Amino acid sequence: MNKSFSIVLFLVGAVVGFGGGYYTSQDGGNIGGLLTVGEDTANEIISRLQEKGYLFPEGVGGRSLVGTVEKISGSRITLSVDRPSAIDVILEKDDVRTVNIDDAAIVRQENRSPEEIQQEQARLDRERTDSNAPPNIASPVKEVVMSASDISVGDTVLVETDGEIGEDKEFDAVRVVIFP
Repeated sequence: MNKSFSIVLFLVGAVVGFGGGYYTSQDGGNIGGLLTVGEDTANEIISRLQEKGYLFPEGVGGRSLVGTVEKISGSRITLSVDRPSAIDVILEKDDVRTVNIDDAAIVRQENRSPEEIQQEQARLDRERTDSNAPPNIASPVKEVVMSASDISVGDTVLVETDGEIGEDKEFDAVRVVIFP
């Protein structure tokens, strides 16, 4: 690369960088200042950032979440969510959800042995009817049906619901997956 091209490339990058910084700092785009504002102001700023495409909108993938079981009370579990909502991160609050697991299907993921993986792959290969289709790959984990009494404090779980979770702090699960 010659020297004049490098200089032009550097100048274009600087202009784009400074311009982008100026653009995002307009109308409350200063993320550092969010920690000292109230929740209403933070929500307004987050909405503006979402409109500009800087944050995913709430509800993306909103039918499930992953968390650590903090408390068990009957058919309810309290989770500390591993991926808290944007507003909770900005306000430095913990994202804690209460989940009713009364009617949920509960499974535990367990690692398969190499022999089990080989057997499953052989079965998938035998069942493959279309030679032009990509092959199915055997999963390295299996799901074992469990009950609510098998969930323990400290377990990492994936909870799924049939509706959007959003910012709901309490909801009903249809499926719970306990990770190894």
